[in-house]
Amino acid sequence: MLTSASPNFNHFRERSISDMILLLLALQAQTDLDTLRAVGREGVGNAEAARAWKKVVEGGDLLPLLAAFDGADPRAANWLRCAADAMPSPDAKALEAFVLDVRRHGEARRIAYERLVKLDPAAPGRLLPGLLDDPSRELRRDAVARATGETKNAEEL
Repeated sequence: MLTSASPNFNHFRERSISDMILLLLALQAQTDLDTLRAVGREGVGNAEAARAWKKVVEGGDLLPLLAAFDGADPRAANWLRCAADAMPSPDAKALEAFVLDVRRHGEARRIAYERLVKLDPAAPGRLLPGLLDDPSRELRRDAVARATGETKNAEEL
């Protein structure tokens, strides 16, 4: 049992406080993403969304934003896309994992793919052959174009 007399107590307390702060920040970020997803017709929720947009972009965490595309309507997707354009990219491995997660929204996967290609120019050669039957038309289109381009090149040989 940790008591205030234990040598590890202060470390544990500091760690617990920092974990609690991270949790609160994550909850706030989710609230802001929910605000972006709640935008309605004829400008309903736009003022709140503008404030949330700034917070989401300042947070700079692209992957939760891309995950927020799941189930978003077109108005919300516009806000999310705009925020994604203003954010830095995470590392290539995280982007690749998101691209390959077929449960995710096709447009969000496409955004992740475009970011990945900028970070890793070899990614299309590695990923597109496996995306020919992808449920996302956004990614499948590139895979088919590459496959037919490779076929044409092979016929020219």
